[in-house]
Amino acid sequence: MEIMRELALQPVRTRKFLVHIPGLTMKSLRERLQEMEQQNLIIRTEYDGRPLKVEYSLTERGVKILAILETLKQLAEEGSEPSCSCSVEKDCMNGSKPLNCPFRREDTRRQRNP
Repeated sequence: MEIMRELALQPVRTRKFLVHIPGLTMKSLRERLQEMEQQNLIIRTEYDGRPLKVEYSLTERGVKILAILETLKQLAEEGSEPSCSCSVEKDCMNGSKPLNCPFRREDTRRQRNP
């Protein structure tokens, strides 16, 4: 996702990814770029010269996939505050969730493992 985000802004040279994406190694970058190229999400363009200059850019398919991912992100952010749908909703909303509430799973785990 971070690679696609960088490519959405402009074509990017290989080493620039390492600058803009913390923790990314050259090995994992190469693997991801090769996979994305095989899936027709990005285009690899080589330019003559010494040293060899390589740039990556999004394909039309990559732009479409990125738009879908952005929409999914927006939907996830809209639903980040879960609303309780159990039969005792008012109890859930005031903080006294019943043990069988589906939105209480995380709280139940914390109580069992102090």
